[in-house]
Formats: sequence, structure tokens, C-alpha cells
Amino acid sequence: VIGGSMGGMLAQEWAVTQPLPVDSTVVLGAPAQHSPWAVGLADAQRRAIRNDPAWRGGRYPQNDPPRDGLAVARMVAMCSYRSPGSFHIRFRRERRADGVFQVESYLRYQGEKLGNRFDPNSYLTLTRAMDTHDLARGRGSLETVLGGVTLPVLVLGIKSDVLYPPEEIQALASAIPSALTSWIESPHGHDAFLIEQDQVNQMVLAFREGLLVEKKGGQRCA
Repeated sequence: VIGGSMGGMLAQEWAVTQPLPVDSTVVLGAPAQHSPWAVGLADAQRRAIRNDPAWRGGRYPQNDPPRDGLAVARMVAMCSYRSPGSFHIRFRRERRADGVFQVESYLRYQGEKLGNRFDPNSYLTLTRAMDTHDLARGRGSLETVLGGVTLPVLVLGIKSDVLYPPEEIQALASAIPSALTSWIESPHGHDAFLIEQDQVNQMVLAFREGLLVEKKGGQRCA
């Protein structure tokens, strides 16, 4: 089972929920628990949607959803998906002819694009689901839960990730006895697991090859 971000949270659930027919797991850029920092960012996004006059308590007509609120939510999210270094490389302090900063133009475009194709209630539901991610919920201590994972796990982190910083990813990997850890080298923050496909592919292939060697009687290499 391979998953990134929210998919990585689901991959973790597959790893700790037994019995399930899972031989190994790859977790990309996802912690064992959603941090207060991540919850706060998500709540700011949800508040933007609910403060849109078109929200109507969530009972808006399909042809008139709270697009502006969703657009602002997406703009906030995009700042957490990238990193200060990524924005500096891409935008610096450049402006368009009308004086708008290029980074402002980019964020507005991303917000409007999502606002035109995604349902705001779905956005609220998905972000709240991520907020409640906690492998220890209903299972005891997090240390015990992670310590009981016996299947091979590859944990991939991004050193420039500001949404799920390296210390959270390392904490997850260190608590799983069978885990291997690799780091995606990129200035692009959380989205690097989507951008740096060559790196991710190489790491996953090496992990799979190690599993095949182990099945044939050899040993996996960290």
C-alpha cells in the first residue's frame, strides 16, 4: 500500500489494522498524528468557506456554491503545500505589469481554479478527516501502536516540508521497528512528493527490490 499526504495516513491505517492482506507499506509525507499546527491551518481554511455569504449554512444550491471562500481556503493551503524557498525560487519579488506580485497572481489562480471544480462541503469533510488522523485513537499509546507494526514500512519525508516537518516524519519512522527512512531532496515543501517523481520512483523501487531479496533469503539494506 502506497500513499502520500492523506493517502499516507490511510496507508498507516492499513499497516496497523490487522488482519489485512498487506505485505508492505510506503508512507510519503504523512505523520502519525495531525499536529496542532496542521489543525490550525485547516480550521482557518474552513472558516474562510463558512464566512462566505454564499455558504448558507452548507445548504447552498449546486449552481451557486461559496466559491470565494473555497478559493481563499485553497490559497492558504497552497502556502502550506510549498515552502518559503520554493516561492522564492519561483516568484522572488517579481510583479505583473499591473503591479500585482507574481505570487499573488499564482495563489489567486489556484484558488479560483479549485473554486470552480470542487465542492466546498467535500473540502470541509476531507480537511476534518485529516485533522482527526491519530493512529493511537482507540488503540492505546502511540508508542505501543507503532511498536507493534511488523510488516516492512518505507517512510519518505521531505526536508523542506512545513506542513509535516521532518521531525514528525522521523518520529513516525523511529517508532516502527521495521521501518526504513528516506528523504526527498527538494526545495518545494510538502508537494515535493508529487513534483520529484524520479526520486520517489527510485526510492520505492529500491524498497521493493529489497523485499524481493529478503523473500529469497537475503537481507534488506537500509
